[in-house]
Amino acid sequence: MAKNVIPSDPQGLMALADNMLNANLLAAGETYELEVGMVNILTAVRGDLETKHLAVIAAEGAKELMVGEANALLAEGMDTVSRARAWLFAKLPEGRNDERLQDYLLDNPWSRSFNNALDCLQAIVAGNTAAAAAAEAWELPAALAAKVSANATDMEAKRTAVQESKGVYHEGVQTRKGTLAAIGKMVRQVRDYLYATLPQGKKDMLLKEYGLDPVD
Repeated sequence: MAKNVIPSDPQGLMALADNMLNANLLAAGETYELEVGMVNILTAVRGDLETKHLAVIAAEGAKELMVGEANALLAEGMDTVSRARAWLFAKLPEGRNDERLQDYLLDNPWSRSFNNALDCLQAIVAGNTAAAAAAEAWELPAALAAKVSANATDMEAKRTAVQESKGVYHEGVQTRKGTLAAIGKMVRQVRDYLYATLPQGKKDMLLKEYGLDPVD
């Protein structure tokens, strides 16, 4: 039969630990009953893994929510940039070729990215503030200027929120790795203990009760 391979994923390791603990309850008084210390450690690391795994799932959900909201803001921000650009093309003396478009970061084509759109919005806010102070003809209409400012503010806040949510998620994943290693080590020790104490050793069919396969 196949050689036992210990799973590396959280769900697989928790299921294997559960099989081992449940099977050990039925082995009470047998020569292959697990030692109390082994049971206590396996129970503890199994519970710790579940706690940390659920925390990672929650953090991932929060991260995806933030990313989804950021994408919605990006779409809105790009529409606002497009409207501001069209206004400036129409009002600047040299239109699409006006050098002042550089001040708004609108002089070259730009890629669809959150940071790019935010930089552009912030540049438009700054450029329009200067245009308003000089009473230039290309000053944005009040409603459009307000929209640009609001989009820039919302996107800046959302960028921070996304970065924080990603940080929490990655920290959780790293923390879970340590527990994965601990439970992996423990189930291997239980496996080796069973190999040593079961009547038929590695070939014993009772291994199936523990979530393991007998080995030829």
